[in-house]
Amino acid sequence: MVISFIFGFYSAYPLAMWIDRNIPNTDFGIWMRRIIACLMVLVGLGVAFLWLMSIALASVSLSIQGVTNNSYISILALIVLIAGFFFGIAVFGGYTEFNFERRAGGFIFHGRQRFSPKIEK
Repeated sequence: MVISFIFGFYSAYPLAMWIDRNIPNTDFGIWMRRIIACLMVLVGLGVAFLWLMSIALASVSLSIQGVTNNSYISILALIVLIAGFFFGIAVFGGYTEFNFERRAGGFIFHGRQRFSPKIEK
C-alpha cells in the first residue's frame, strides 16, 4: 500500500510541472497560476478523499455482510495509487501557488541574504 501511494504521488509530479511550465509569464499568466493552483488543490483533495472514502465504505459494507474474502487487496492498492496521485496533484498545486506568490511579488525578502550579492558602498 505504501509503495502504491508513493508511486501515485511521484507520478503526479511530471503532470504538475508540465502544467506549471506551460503557463506564460505574462500578467494574465501569473494570475492564471493562482486559479490553476486553487483548482489543483481543490480537485486533488476532493477526488483523493472521494476514492479513499469509497473504499472505506465498501470495506465496511463487506464486513457487515460477513464477506471474509481478501481478494480486494489489489483493488485497494489501485485505489491507494489513484488517491496518492490526486493527493500529489494537490501538493504540487500548493507549489504552483508558491510560484504565483513569488512571481507576483508576494514574497519580498529584506535584509542581507545568504546567497545575495554583496553590495559595497
